[in-house]
Amino acid sequence: MTSQDSLDLARVFMAQQQGYVSTSSSAQTLIMDNGGDTIKIGLAPSSLNEVFDQAREVKRPLIIPNMIAKQKASSATSGSMFIGDQLESDCECFASLLFRRPIERGYVVDCETQAIIWDYIFKTHFSSLSISETRLFLSHQPFTPKTIQKDLCQLIFEYFGFKEYASISSQYLSFFGYINEISDEKSPLYSLDTTNPVKISKSALVVDSGFSFSHIYPIINSLPMKAGIQRIDIGGKLLTNYLKEVVSNRYYDMMEETYLMNLVKERLCYVSKNFLKDLHAASFSDSPLFQSYVLPDYRHSKTGYLLDTSDASSIDPELQILTLNNERIAIPELLFNPSDIGLNQAGIAETCARTILTNIKSPVEQSILFDTILVTGGNSKFKNFKERLLQEIRPFCPQEVKSVTVLESKNPITLCWRGASAFSFYQKRQLDQCTVKKEEYEEVGFELCEDRFKQS
Repeated sequence: MTSQDSLDLARVFMAQQQGYVSTSSSAQTLIMDNGGDTIKIGLAPSSLNEVFDQAREVKRPLIIPNMIAKQKASSATSGSMFIGDQLESDCECFASLLFRRPIERGYVVDCETQAIIWDYIFKTHFSSLSISETRLFLSHQPFTPKTIQKDLCQLIFEYFGFKEYASISSQYLSFFGYINEISDEKSPLYSLDTTNPVKISKSALVVDSGFSFSHIYPIINSLPMKAGIQRIDIGGKLLTNYLKEVVSNRYYDMMEETYLMNLVKERLCYVSKNFLKDLHAASFSDSPLFQSYVLPDYRHSKTGYLLDTSDASSIDPELQILTLNNERIAIPELLFNPSDIGLNQAGIAETCARTILTNIKSPVEQSILFDTILVTGGNSKFKNFKERLLQEIRPFCPQEVKSVTVLESKNPITLCWRGASAFSFYQKRQLDQCTVKKEEYEEVGFELCEDRFKQS
């Protein structure tokens, strides 16, 4: 994507105002954010109203677990296998499930498993879709190894037979999605006045903390600054595994209860605004951090629930209860201090500051990025995540930086997909530049995909 062809977001919203959208590819577009935890998938919008509905989440993509689950041989339902959303609809007992995921450390490493999951989704939820007449618009992660990219191209063109394939980085699409989301709201990125109707920042620092990892992704003048992209090897999967280990060492053996412990993490854990102070408070018998969770019995409850301890006399003594204390803050703390588990990497806040100060030489652009930090990904849903990030970044700022702003989406889980949806509608010419047709792939090979996708 050249400077001449780079995104001009101001023109995007002028197109909104005028109702103008360019046309190019005739193929219907299926948009997929293929995450390590879940797949977000749906058809591209065909009208401006659909774009607005998706931005406001009136119309949402399907969210389907990206895994195959199987009951252990020793369980009562031995041999049962669940693909994607079958887990939640058909599985009666989440105990001792074995998970097979196609994505490891953020990349598709098991194309066979990925093919099974995609095939299930296409046949179950998009049975009327003609794949041979469809463009697949897929998000990707920075620095995806060439061999993995090649395997994906083979899967998409040779196994499924899509007509066209387009791919743009998920962090870039998240930025575009946020711009679209706040297009009618007051924001540092967007404003309207009578003399200059459209003002939009073309620069931001995207902090994407998801299932497999966390990425710090700078965008300058609508173009990703690849030299400044940083990756931290802390994601939701690691946090869940760490919680399993801690709980198993202190309370119950939960090493095989991945599904349950992930729910406990999401419902009980939060980011502390003052970790050392809260950790000290947790050392007393009346710790304010105590929170009890009723474990599922798979008769009355499949997932368990938070226990209301206001009336201790009414608590059923037969209930199996897990009570967490400092674990509630110690697990998410790894996002800000990976060294707590011996990982030799800086935390999210420090990495953000280093990225800006090391790679951005212009004081003006540094100030813009410090003032336009967009958080996304599942970990950004932890309570106090945004506030803690803001609190920790401030001390790194040069004197010239007058303002630090951390922005968040209404729904960070679907933000990338919504960004891809808006991009497919407003930026059809740019999307075509990131698209490879099947006949082109058959004639030129993977090298064409590599060339077109690396620009995004």
